[in-house]
Amino acid sequence: MKLYESLQCVRPVIFENDDNCFPYYMKGTCFLINVQQINFVVTARHVLKNQVPKGLDATTSLCDKILVCYSEESRDFIPLDTCLQIVGNDKTYKDLLILRVASEMLDQTHQLRMIIPQIDNLDFAMKSSLAVRPNAPLITRGYPTQFNYIDFEQQRIRLRATDLKGRLTGRDGKEHLLRISWDPDYVSRIKKDWEESCEFDLNGMSGSPVFDVESGYLVGVLVMGSKTIGHFIDARFIYRIISDFLQGKAMNAV
Repeated sequence: MKLYESLQCVRPVIFENDDNCFPYYMKGTCFLINVQQINFVVTARHVLKNQVPKGLDATTSLCDKILVCYSEESRDFIPLDTCLQIVGNDKTYKDLLILRVASEMLDQTHQLRMIIPQIDNLDFAMKSSLAVRPNAPLITRGYPTQFNYIDFEQQRIRLRATDLKGRLTGRDGKEHLLRISWDPDYVSRIKKDWEESCEFDLNGMSGSPVFDVESGYLVGVLVMGSKTIGHFIDARFIYRIISDFLQGKAMNAV
């Protein structure tokens, strides 16, 4: 799959609310991947902060609170049935959340329009993530909050994904977290595209996939950042969670 096609896997993370004017709002980004013919949604756990009631005692309850549309244009949501989280004590390390798509409940009409990176060999995928060299060109795509809004008149969320490029500048003190320096020319171009006086804000990009521009491989998921630097969790940990799930060893996230 080409890089441009892979970038189509991003979706906004949507939640329901009790507002009579419009029942939905968005916060953050997620993306879809397919591993050994099973679809998964990947995001950052902190995207759910203050959006989901505490103390949920059933995994399906958490799945019900997170809404992922089939596409930007769709008003229908992908069914989810399991939430997975890595085992560990480090807060950043645990800021990775994966949701299994309930394939048997997918709307087949919508499914034909879903563009999802296919990963058939987990060992190869992990080695590919490791092979990314220092200063490699990277790209992420997500939904910054300042550029996406609710159109109450049209009763819809106005969505527009934003691409942001940069280069890998090393590990962030811990093996699982890597650092990307944003391309200043690209940031300036984003600001000019939207509004001359607009300062680009990374808020809402959490949960975005990070790809190696040259190979097209998924290398991580963005979890924090600023106007100059982003931090993302190594994709190997995405694959590790999914591998554990396939072997019946994954930890449910609650």
